[in-house]
Amino acid sequence: DDQLGALSAEMRSDYGFETDSANVDELLAERTPGDKLKRAAILVTTHFHAGEVKELAARVGRPWIAVSLRTDIYAEIARLLRSSAVYFVVVDARFEKKLHRIFESVSGAAGFHALVIGRDDVTVIPDDAPVYITRAARARVDDDSLLQRVLPEDRVFSQESAREILSLVITSNVAVLPERERAVDGSAA
Repeated sequence: DDQLGALSAEMRSDYGFETDSANVDELLAERTPGDKLKRAAILVTTHFHAGEVKELAARVGRPWIAVSLRTDIYAEIARLLRSSAVYFVVVDARFEKKLHRIFESVSGAAGFHALVIGRDDVTVIPDDAPVYITRAARARVDDDSLLQRVLPEDRVFSQESAREILSLVITSNVAVLPERERAVDGSAA
């Protein structure tokens, strides 16, 4: 899944979390919370699934956070659509549908093309067309010439969410300092 992969990768690379991603609908369908959910130190979601994740977090007594994502890429795509077709390559058909909902009302929406790796032929993308490829899709694209034409993927979290995550990390680390100090003092005796 494109968004799950991007969120997990950024939590690992930028904040040092060990991550495991899961589909919220599958977690809600479980009668009792599975080990994956019970082991989580924190649940992270987008605002789109905040209600569901709040419920899941309450079931297992874990903290949770709803992050906002950067919107500048979507604004740039909307701007480009006014003058040309734009291609967005993804791995998850659910994300493809979300993207179509996002862009259906913008000027030039007919020029928006979301292609799903493994289902759609990405070789149909014109050489001069603007292309965005999600992190998950980049790993599955076989066409090196296509990968060479796109810019590196930026971070996905908004600045506000990045600050919130850093604050959470610092607060959590400060909270365990007395426990660590007791452990160090006890081992020195």
